[in-house]
Amino acid sequence: MYRRHEKEYYRAKLKAARAVCGGWVKPSDLPSNAEIRDEIQRMACLFEGEGRHERLRDMRIDALRLMRLLAAFKPKIIGSTLTGHV
Repeated sequence: MYRRHEKEYYRAKLKAARAVCGGWVKPSDLPSNAEIRDEIQRMACLFEGEGRHERLRDMRIDALRLMRLLAAFKPKIIGSTLTGHV
């Protein structure tokens, strides 16, 4: 998921389980979405370093500028820019 080969947690779990176990696994043996998200965050910090936080801040500033321009429509920030899971 970090490298964007998979976008959905469930599909990523199945693909990884097949690669590691070579076949079927019980869903209860798979990690939770939160565990995967946390590991992705750790990988991102490891590979991207402090630049990651700067890019996230820049994305949020850009979003805020656009939201101000579109204020009449009452925009809300959502997704990765909000959660930081970029």
